[in-house]
Amino acid sequence: MSTGLPEELNAASEWVLTSTEAEETQLYWRLGALHAERQVEDVRRELVVYRDVDGQRGSATAYLTGDEEDGERVRTALTAASLALNPPYRLPEGPRSYPEVDLAAERLPERYALEAWQGRVHAEIERAGAKASHLELFSSRRRTTVTASNGRSHSWQGDQFLLDLVVSAGEGDASTEFRVMREARLLESLLPEAALERALQAVRDRSRAVLPPTGRMPVVLPASELATLLFAIDLHTNGQYVVTGMLQKKVGDTLIEHRGDAISISSDPLRPYGIASAPTDAST
Repeated sequence: MSTGLPEELNAASEWVLTSTEAEETQLYWRLGALHAERQVEDVRRELVVYRDVDGQRGSATAYLTGDEEDGERVRTALTAASLALNPPYRLPEGPRSYPEVDLAAERLPERYALEAWQGRVHAEIERAGAKASHLELFSSRRRTTVTASNGRSHSWQGDQFLLDLVVSAGEGDASTEFRVMREARLLESLLPEAALERALQAVRDRSRAVLPPTGRMPVVLPASELATLLFAIDLHTNGQYVVTGMLQKKVGDTLIEHRGDAISISSDPLRPYGIASAPTDAST
């Protein structure tokens, strides 16, 4: 096949291949000193196969590596797809052209810029009387290509920065720490001043925290936990569920019955430099 896919894929009713190529710099600091550095090249090929059986449709995923075992991986996925059957549906054809979305800066920051950024973060934490006991910074540029059996194909490029930071304070039995994990498309957006201040405040609060009394009382959730709380809602309102007919709700419908104030949820996949932004995805 012209896509370089195994011939076993001819038995699929439809398929979608998402390929990602990334070049990544990984830096690790301990107490402000560079501890390790790695350069990583990553290639991933995720293939979703669709198989129709007795008027029903199932799907399964295979991860391809380009070796002689890919054929067996496709056969296994086709078998799994024939066992997980749902009402019939077809993959969307997609537009002839896709919107442009800003997902990458003109240049990915050089290594010296990453070190300088870490140095500023470390200095701010020390000025607050705490320590950056551990800091990992991953910087990558990723090119994603989605290709489908119905002729749809599109590629785009995006940057990704990952931060794993542990802020600590105190010594010995009196020590405490708070972990910050963040992701952004731009380095300057990775750790806003407010997010760092919340981490420093959390360390201070933990150093003097005591067990709360037992009873009924209001619970305040931080904004960072809302994504986890709303994960189930997000999962059942994405394009994949619309295409497969598994979603009975439509735009504007109430998702759940509740007491209290209503919450409206919206998202924009074309938001510049948004973590979940993209001109298209494997579903649409």
